[in-house]
Amino acid sequence: MKIRLLLLTIIPAFLLGCKGNSGVEPQHTTISSGITGAITFTGEWPAKAAEVRMVTSKKFPPEMDDIIFGPSIPVDIAKYDYEFELEPGTYKLVGVAWRNEGAQWNFPSLCSFFFSKKDSLAPVEITIETDTSVFTGANIAVNRSNARIVSDAKIIGSITFNGEWPSDFSEARVVATTKFDLAKLDLPTLNELAFSKSIPRGTTACTYEIPAFPGRFTATFVIFFNPNEKLSTDNVFYSSNHGGLDLETSYTVELNSTVNGPDFNIEF
Repeated sequence: MKIRLLLLTIIPAFLLGCKGNSGVEPQHTTISSGITGAITFTGEWPAKAAEVRMVTSKKFPPEMDDIIFGPSIPVDIAKYDYEFELEPGTYKLVGVAWRNEGAQWNFPSLCSFFFSKKDSLAPVEITIETDTSVFTGANIAVNRSNARIVSDAKIIGSITFNGEWPSDFSEARVVATTKFDLAKLDLPTLNELAFSKSIPRGTTACTYEIPAFPGRFTATFVIFFNPNEKLSTDNVFYSSNHGGLDLETSYTVELNSTVNGPDFNIEF
């Protein structure tokens, strides 16, 4: 009961999405439709940067194939005013990605996002209504020192799904975090979360693989997605009540390492 009450307190902040409050309206820019804003940089990259780019996606969390790459950004600039040309549609995240020298693009490349308010854990959802609409004011703050070093590191484990998947679930993901202290109500940020690849509805058993970053991971859990609803605490409680929440297993991930995470036995 104590863990459930603590989860009620801390989980909503990083699971509930939000929509931006900046207007979408015709603007005099060099793009016909898309997003504009300013990016400010502080701190130092944790390794030598090979490339920095604007990114967006119509899906969150995205697979790498879902990422739309935008303008290239100088790696050592203090401020960058950007224009990101995009077709009409709803974009679930807008952010900045980087990769260190010798690394390929991967989910840990995402290093900062457009949030609706300071310390929010939910990227703003932006809708571009028409082919002449430009969303303005999508400003992003990047602390380079918070970027994750990108490598071939991964967390692996197995999941067994017993029974029939509920009809409103379309997929599942395994999420690992380096910051989940229930006693101190210590919240993770998106930079402290690592997401597995999508596990399709109807799967009975599989191994999961989470593209990871160096650090000590303290919690791992399974999240089920309903495409017609925003995530809420109910998703976490469903998982915890059905074998999908592990707060006891911790493990350290190093560069280019493969680490065993917990195995899950889900009972629908």
